[in-house]
Amino acid sequence: MRAVIVTNETDANYMTTISCEKSVFTIAGKSGEEFPALPKMEKNEPLILSQFSLKEIKEILDSPNFDRSKALEQQIKLLELRKEHLENLIDLARGIKAVGVK
Repeated sequence: MRAVIVTNETDANYMTTISCEKSVFTIAGKSGEEFPALPKMEKNEPLILSQFSLKEIKEILDSPNFDRSKALEQQIKLLELRKEHLENLIDLARGIKAVGVK
């Protein structure tokens, strides 16, 4: 298997050129500052999407700076935290049941 070299360059106007052998692609980009910031999440803070309009969600998803893989990892971590919280609540309820409810 031979090595294939892929190069990319971005200029000050966010024009990115990607080259590979005989293929050359130019993509117009935008500054990351032109996109809305993703909300900061605290450990046990629920994510409430109702505060975002569908247009804002689309802008975030379409942003070249949006990393779908990272977002999925963050979602998995949040779901694991929710699962842990629910398991703790279940254990607490079972403990209360074991000693009797007054």
